[in-house]
Amino acid sequence: MQSCPDWVLPKVNEMREEAGADPIASLTDKDYGYWAPTARNLGNGTYRMYYSIVIPGYMSKGSTVGFGERGVIGMMETTNPADPDSWVDKGYVISSPTHNGTNW
Repeated sequence: MQSCPDWVLPKVNEMREEAGADPIASLTDKDYGYWAPTARNLGNGTYRMYYSIVIPGYMSKGSTVGFGERGVIGMMETTNPADPDSWVDKGYVISSPTHNGTNW
């Protein structure tokens, strides 16, 4: 992953708005962490990889206490897993639920 996918900032800000937290203005490579455990061959020449992105910080408005940001799950696909530039981001899949049971 060369940079944070375009869908992440709007999705995280949507979740922050629902929680009453201020939006994040921008993301840099130092502002998030990501993890993708494996890529799977779908059997038709396409490989699929689900990945997790976590933005550090807190969802409580103006606070450094409370619940941290939740992880968001995205998906990428390619026909050539050896080529890092061939992966096409397919976007948001799901996120972890909030502390009050809300799931965006």
